[in-house]
Amino acid sequence: MIKLLGCLVLIFTALILPMETLHAEEEVIPVEVKVRAWLGESTDTADKLWTPTEQIILQIEVSTNRWFTSGTKITGIEIPNVLVKQRNTFAVNYTEQENGQTWSRQHWEITLYPQTSGDFTVPEGKVITQVADDHGHKKSVTLTTPTIPFHVALPSAELAATKSWFAASDVNVQQEWNINEKDMPKAGDSVTRTIKIEVKDSLSVLLPNLMKPEPSSMWKVYSSSPELQDKQNRLSYVSTRIDKQTYVLQNGGEAHWPELQLWWWNTEKGQLEKITLAGKTLQVKHTLSSWLTYYGWELVTALFSVCGLVLLLVWLRNYYQTHPLPLWLKFYHALRRGQWVTCRQLLYRRLRVRKQLLAMTAASNEPNWQHAAQNVQSTTATRADFTYLWKRIKTARASISLPKALVELERSKSLPSK
Repeated sequence: MIKLLGCLVLIFTALILPMETLHAEEEVIPVEVKVRAWLGESTDTADKLWTPTEQIILQIEVSTNRWFTSGTKITGIEIPNVLVKQRNTFAVNYTEQENGQTWSRQHWEITLYPQTSGDFTVPEGKVITQVADDHGHKKSVTLTTPTIPFHVALPSAELAATKSWFAASDVNVQQEWNINEKDMPKAGDSVTRTIKIEVKDSLSVLLPNLMKPEPSSMWKVYSSSPELQDKQNRLSYVSTRIDKQTYVLQNGGEAHWPELQLWWWNTEKGQLEKITLAGKTLQVKHTLSSWLTYYGWELVTALFSVCGLVLLLVWLRNYYQTHPLPLWLKFYHALRRGQWVTCRQLLYRRLRVRKQLLAMTAASNEPNWQHAAQNVQSTTATRADFTYLWKRIKTARASISLPKALVELERSKSLPSK
């Protein structure tokens, strides 16, 4: 029995010693935690020129020769005039062999969007994580990422004069109108224009609003709050902006919405591109209310004009019931009725008042005047002769003669004195 127990002790000792030896060997392996960081797809981007609003990915890799026991936190990445966003809240975990050891690695991505041109520097960031120590216990580790300088500039001089633009690797724009074009819309109906911009490798807040609330007499515009969305798929980051404007038609006539243009810098092809969205023209029918509203000033003006004209005619009628008619009105009444005798009397009366003359032929030596003056004295007088003389009396040159007062004075001088 004692021999049996001794054999069991020897066997147990033989089994335990290798395990203790192995454990002693594991304890001598020091715990290592490393961090490295770079910009872009590869570590060789020191001389790369970036574009304003272009997405720059800050790659951070944390690795240990043990294993991670909790999540990793990255802080301190703040850069003036650069939007910094950790769009992916999860790291890519994997293992690699390095010098015969198995290393656990975490790969993190932080996206940077510079807003202006210039020289920038990614500051030191703190990486706080936990790994297993030699005894399998949690060990907190704080690491510091290196500073990384980068340069941002306009890739093309054309961009300086171009309207608002942004950088992306791909852009898709869709436009939709919610109106039934088979039936002509009428005043009071509404039209909604929706524009959806979907881009890769950009941020939704960087996408422009193409529809400005421009005032128009044809409609009242109501803008909805933009719908912004940022997400990530397996290949890239995708951002979406949706804008809506509702137009309530106010008047009948032609309603026109202009075309819209979107400018963007293609980071894949390295060129400036433009997308044009077609405008729309609609014929809008009037309602009674919109017609009265649209032509209100014209109607009021016409009404006041008619009322003023009626009042003027009534006043003239009442006035000339007690006063003689104007000379010109008598003349044209007689002319229209063919009363040549009356026309001739009024014509000589006008000549005497305007020119202080008694003879029609003395008013002017022009051939046309002389011809018309002789015609009105005969039976061959025509309406044209009377009209010509009547209009020309105020402009015709009188022949050289003394005024009426001077004639009387000369006559008085020629009389013999008593």
